[in-house]
Amino acid sequence: MTVHPLCPALATAERRQMVVMFCDIAGSSALAARMDAESFGALIVAYRRLVAATVERHGGRVARYVGDGVLACWGHPRARDDDAQRALAAALAIRAAFAPSGPHALSLRIALDAGFVIVGDLAAGAAQSADVVGEAPNAAAELQAAAAPGEALVTDSLRALAGHAFVFESLGERRLKARAAPEAVFRLA
Repeated sequence: MTVHPLCPALATAERRQMVVMFCDIAGSSALAARMDAESFGALIVAYRRLVAATVERHGGRVARYVGDGVLACWGHPRARDDDAQRALAAALAIRAAFAPSGPHALSLRIALDAGFVIVGDLAAGAAQSADVVGEAPNAAAELQAAAAPGEALVTDSLRALAGHAFVFESLGERRLKARAAPEAVFRLA
């Protein structure tokens, strides 16, 4: 990649097709208000560890933590033909682990998308793992915010890569700020 004249940090970044998942705890502000700071902090640490372990077990990696949100991705540093299936399996496992009847009983909102991103050291040499930016992470974050607690939503871009191993319920088209045109959205059953 050639060095971008306005951003030398892009010299180490690359454009990749990736699958991204954004999840967060629904109602985390109200939850934090009901708990002491130490207990809430311990809950966030345990939640992040379980999500990260599940993502890694399914061949992905955590790109970043944003408050109680987790941005995970598949397709870097190594892309696989089944990255979409791996990401969807991780989303189902995370949703099950945190379901009201599950062992960790938190309401999560999850969304997944696939598309081209820029991935790499975007902090101009800071000691961080590779960051991921672009339309796909933005669409996943936006769609996650629109999901109901306990829901996992998927864009048509990702559903098209999923094959027939998963069940989706159509929710119609939605206008996402991260997209130039409305996109079909599905609930992962």
